[in-house]
Amino acid sequence: MIAKALDTYFPKLATMPELKQDIIAISKVVTLEAGTVILKQGAYVKLIPLLFSGLAKVFKEDQDGHEVLLYYIKPGESCVMSVTTMVRNEASQVKAVIEEDAQVVVIPSDKAMEIAKKYPK
Repeated sequence: MIAKALDTYFPKLATMPELKQDIIAISKVVTLEAGTVILKQGAYVKLIPLLFSGLAKVFKEDQDGHEVLLYYIKPGESCVMSVTTMVRNEASQVKAVIEEDAQVVVIPSDKAMEIAKKYPK
């Protein structure tokens, strides 16, 4: 299932078969219901999501609970803020929530760092 999701929604990986195989070996597919928080503001990144169905919202929240929408993650996309925060080993400045039930290939952050070192491009 992971290979098909990657082929369909992340076709650039087809040009990098070794990277694709490494991602398949370390990741899993999860189904997340609408309302699921996948990244909390102030938390450290534990996984990198690759959405292949559904929708996620990335936003900032102020002390009063007001939201500032930054972007949506659609099928074929990931969360750039998660990647940036993970690489810097910083607490997240944003929150990400599943807006529509989603299927996601999830890569543990420690494994994602290994992949990033192995494939710097």
